[in-house]
Amino acid sequence: MRIKKIFLENLRSYVSQEVVFPEGVVLLEGDIGSGKSTLLYAVEFALFGLGDLNSAFLLRNSANEGRVRLDFSINGVDCVVERTLERKKKGIQQGNGYLEINGSRTEYSPAELKGAVLKLLEFNEPSSRSQSVIYRYAVFTPQEEMKKILEEKTSDRLDTLRKAFGIEDYERARENALLVSKSLKSDMDFLKGRLDSMPVVKQSIDSKTVELNRVSSDLASAEVVFREKSVLLEKISLEWESLLAVKQDFEKLSSELPLIEKRRLDLVNRSSSLDKDCSRLEEDKQRIEKLLPLEVVLPDKQALTKQLAGVEAIQRDLTSKIGAVQSKKKDFSSLKDKGVCPTCLQSFSDSFEDKIVHLTAEEGKLVAELSVFQKNALVLRNEMDSLLKLESEHKLRQELLFRISSIERELALKQAELKVLLKEIPLLESELVVKKNKLSDLAQVGLKASLTQDSLKRAQEEVNKALSLKSGLYSSKSALTAQLSELNNQLIGLENDSRKLVLISEKKKWVEEFFVPSMELIESHVMQSISSDFNELFQKWFSLLVDSGEIAVSSDYSFEPVISVSGYEQSFQSLSGGEKSALALAYRLALNSVVRRVSASMKDNLLILDEPTDGFSKEQLHKMRSVFNALDCDQVLIVSHERELEAFADHVIRVEKRGGISSISLS
Repeated sequence: MRIKKIFLENLRSYVSQEVVFPEGVVLLEGDIGSGKSTLLYAVEFALFGLGDLNSAFLLRNSANEGRVRLDFSINGVDCVVERTLERKKKGIQQGNGYLEINGSRTEYSPAELKGAVLKLLEFNEPSSRSQSVIYRYAVFTPQEEMKKILEEKTSDRLDTLRKAFGIEDYERARENALLVSKSLKSDMDFLKGRLDSMPVVKQSIDSKTVELNRVSSDLASAEVVFREKSVLLEKISLEWESLLAVKQDFEKLSSELPLIEKRRLDLVNRSSSLDKDCSRLEEDKQRIEKLLPLEVVLPDKQALTKQLAGVEAIQRDLTSKIGAVQSKKKDFSSLKDKGVCPTCLQSFSDSFEDKIVHLTAEEGKLVAELSVFQKNALVLRNEMDSLLKLESEHKLRQELLFRISSIERELALKQAELKVLLKEIPLLESELVVKKNKLSDLAQVGLKASLTQDSLKRAQEEVNKALSLKSGLYSSKSALTAQLSELNNQLIGLENDSRKLVLISEKKKWVEEFFVPSMELIESHVMQSISSDFNELFQKWFSLLVDSGEIAVSSDYSFEPVISVSGYEQSFQSLSGGEKSALALAYRLALNSVVRRVSASMKDNLLILDEPTDGFSKEQLHKMRSVFNALDCDQVLIVSHERELEAFADHVIRVEKRGGISSISLS
């Protein structure tokens, strides 16, 4: 991995600054607090996010947004990564970023971006960690954190170095193996619990088998009984069918006899009633014939009526004329008494008297003529009354004749019906005698049929009982067969569980007795090899920094620094400041070399040193030339305020801070 350049916007003391990093040994030089270390933290933030960094530590106090863009290469592949910071109500948070590989850009969330960078760097470690362990120990470790590693407990140091060396996988494999072993034990316990039921299942199979044999035997006997009862039932059924027709005839005849007897009695009664009706009708006929009047010839009623109407018309006309004459006569008499006509005022004369005489004569003539017609009318009315009486008698005669005719017809019908009944009664009586005789003959057969029907009913009940017993036994056999099948399946399953238990037990034994010890042994060998290489490199780097003399250093299996002064072991705290810094740098360089060896992704060697010479004497500072020459790194970034290191650096980036804003210059 090689860093090309970085752009910072609103990060701590930087407002907007781009820094180009050349290859070789690059010294970031400036006063304390000028912003040198900010560049290193910005590189780590761009790659892995905040991690254990405080967001408020990075974002410039006066800004609401900040960003960093890092250009770098990995094994010849050009990459760009950018991250942002945003100040919100809930605090400062990371925004989305992107990763660009050979010009192809992909947007990511903060967590996704870290995972993508770890995959790109081929750092085999979880992306959920707050920081990249491989980066911290193979590339950049703050000096204070390195001293902390030297002073912490042996167990904590080993845990940290396992992560840096990438051999925590062995421990993780052991832990996973123990989890597998625990799971296998749980499976074994479960199977053992299931296998506890095997004796009960076998006992159940034996008892169910005995019961099934008994039920099968009972079922065979029941089938024999059923067949015997069925044969008897069939025999009785055939006999019953042969008697059934006779029985039905007997029952039919028994039901018909009362009907025939009733019919006979009805006919006798009907015959007697008809005989009486005939006698009554004959008497009625004779009585009516006596009442029948003599037949007469009726006058012409129409002519008589017309003649009477003519006379009455003439009579009305004469009466009208008499009234008119009398009215005139009355008028003339009145004129006579007055002597003058009131109309013409003419005096009464003899001519008026003549007219009165003439009217009196005419009145007498008309009255005489009216009297004649009144007599004629009286005669005609008497003749009409006689005619009406004759018509009434004629009508009565016709009614009596019709009644006689009706009686004669009814009498004929009843006599005909009586004649038929008188013939039918002897036939019914004869039929009744025949059927009574036949009924007597069938009585014995009917009795036998009833007895056979009772036998058939009992036989059917016995067959049903045998069938019910057979069905019950068959159901029991089916249920027992199903239970045995289920029990046998359970036994097969338990036998499979037994075999599984053996296999799982062997797996558990292999995991606990072979795999876990093998992982421990492999880890031990790997740690021994790494520890040996680390010890050599630790001694090498320390010897370059400190003149060989009374002080000698080495590291044990747990990477614990062993310090010897004049043959006596000393603690880290007993060393001077320069000796502590030299030991920490030697430890750092040895650790960096070992981690880069075990990390396949660190082909392009990059080393970042933060104030590595803090507390060094001038003699020790001059020894840094030998250290830089011995470093096998393509790019070394050194943060220091020591100007003496400028002579050993290929490039110097000066960092200055004015008015709270950092700026850089390259020389």
